[in-house]
Amino acid sequence: MLVSNSDTQRLAFATALLFGLAAGPAHADTLQDCERFAIAHFKKNGSDVTRVQVERPAAPIIDRYDAKVGSQHVSSEVMGFARLTTPAGTKRQRYLCLHAGDGKGAVYFGLTLE
Repeated sequence: MLVSNSDTQRLAFATALLFGLAAGPAHADTLQDCERFAIAHFKKNGSDVTRVQVERPAAPIIDRYDAKVGSQHVSSEVMGFARLTTPAGTKRQRYLCLHAGDGKGAVYFGLTLE
């Protein structure tokens, strides 16, 4: 059986749509939680960071992790790049965010070395 190029394109589109709808909102919420936590963390610790914008690639790196770190439950490790804005300008930095799960928010946001 021959498969036409248009059939392949329709299948690719349907697959992308299915996975995008299934994973998109959850990823968006997780990344927003990481941004909110980061701003609060930097403000609490006297940093001059005024904005944290987590980059949103098509497939964010979110590793499922179901264990306690100390007394805190962590369900996901989120890794990637974020843009941190200070009065001196904006810098792109690699980050790690630990997330406690749906409705529970981020519990850690840290910057890592390149």
